[in-house]
Amino acid sequence: MKKKHSLFERFAAAPYVVWSALFIIGPLLFVAYFAFTDRSGNFTFENIMSLSSYSQTFVMSLGFSLIATAICLLIGYPLAYAMSRTSERSRKILTVLLMLPMWISLLIRTYSLMALLDNGGLISTFLTSLGFQKLTFIGTDGAVILGMIY
Repeated sequence: MKKKHSLFERFAAAPYVVWSALFIIGPLLFVAYFAFTDRSGNFTFENIMSLSSYSQTFVMSLGFSLIATAICLLIGYPLAYAMSRTSERSRKILTVLLMLPMWISLLIRTYSLMALLDNGGLISTFLTSLGFQKLTFIGTDGAVILGMIY
């Protein structure tokens, strides 16, 4: 049986509906428009047909996404299980600790990772002081996957 929503519930949902329309559906419509039109605005399949020249990029992106997904599952499920076995107070603290990085700006997080992983960064400097070779991580496939995981 379908629940009838009150007027207040409809008004309360309105900002979320508008937000979704503006920032999810709107950009998708723009992408679809530009995918099927040429520079003069005429309908064409030429843009779609030219995607075959990017097949290597598609395959690489799919591979990266599968690797990142597998690593996230290997980290996430055991962590969630361990959190579920703790007391409620510990669970709340652990949840806040997990969510804390998401409260920081994406730009700040990106620059922080770059400062840590750059050729002259903190991790590379630490490893070279221990006698290891200089670490080159920025601009590699591993850095892309790490960014996707983080």
